[in-house]
Amino acid sequence: MISQGLPIYVALEPVDMRMGYERLPKSKAKLSADDLATLVSTLQTEMLGIKTRLTEREVQVDSMQETIVKLAHENELLKRRRQ
Repeated sequence: MISQGLPIYVALEPVDMRMGYERLPKSKAKLSADDLATLVSTLQTEMLGIKTRLTEREVQVDSMQETIVKLAHENELLKRRRQ
C-alpha cells in the first residue's frame, strides 16, 4: 500500500484488464445462455466490489473530514491560549 492508502497490485501473469463487453469474443457466433449468465454474474461481482470499495472510501473521507474539523477547532483554542 502506498502512503495515501491506495493499494498497488502486481500481477505475476498477464491479466485481461478489458471491461465487460470488450471481453466478448470478436467472432459473430452467438453467446450461449450459460456464457451470457457467466458474463452477467462476473459483471455483478465486479460491480459489488466497486460499490463496496466506494462505500469504504466514503466512510474514510467522512472520518477524515471530522478529524480535520476537530483539529482546526483545537488549533484555534491553542492559538487563543498563546495570546
